[in-house]
Amino acid sequence: MAFGKNFFDNVLAADGAKRILLCEDYPYRLVTTHSINIPTTWLQPVLIKARNENILPPYKFDDVIYYMLDCGFQYISIDSGILWRVSNLETDLDNKKFNKIAEALGGPAADMVSHIKVAAAFLNEIWKAYDPPLKQKAQTGKILECLTEGRRKEITAIIKYLYMLTKSSNKFSEYVLDWLKGHFYLPFDNRNH
Repeated sequence: MAFGKNFFDNVLAADGAKRILLCEDYPYRLVTTHSINIPTTWLQPVLIKARNENILPPYKFDDVIYYMLDCGFQYISIDSGILWRVSNLETDLDNKKFNKIAEALGGPAADMVSHIKVAAAFLNEIWKAYDPPLKQKAQTGKILECLTEGRRKEITAIIKYLYMLTKSSNKFSEYVLDWLKGHFYLPFDNRNH
């Protein structure tokens, strides 16, 4: 009675149909799983399975993830594949879609080791070329911004780990150093400019 009739409508429907309850609300899933013993999941694992089994094409998966992020969904996982595909979209001239997806990296609740690994895999693709185009440099800056936002005390560890995982050119190192200076994480040295 504490939850009301609407709470149980979906639960009973899932149970009666012997289906998994699909729900984005974590407390709702928790109550359902532990109290009533109905299997539950949230949307993203279903989408990943559909993509991996070629039911959902990667570009459609990317669109859904973008729309979920744009609608304010939290706890959306991304991988380097989605970053790479979106970074190469000819229709994303202003990087709006790329930036929204990149913003899933970092944040106060992030598993930073995992997020840095995703970023490094993506950056390895961009910086395979000795000196990538300006658009990809801007995307690199966005990735760095997302990883370091709100983590000023951890910036050295984040950048060191990112360097350790990237197999990129000296141009990448130069870019990161300039980015750090431009964001006032490192002092400017007038003799070098």
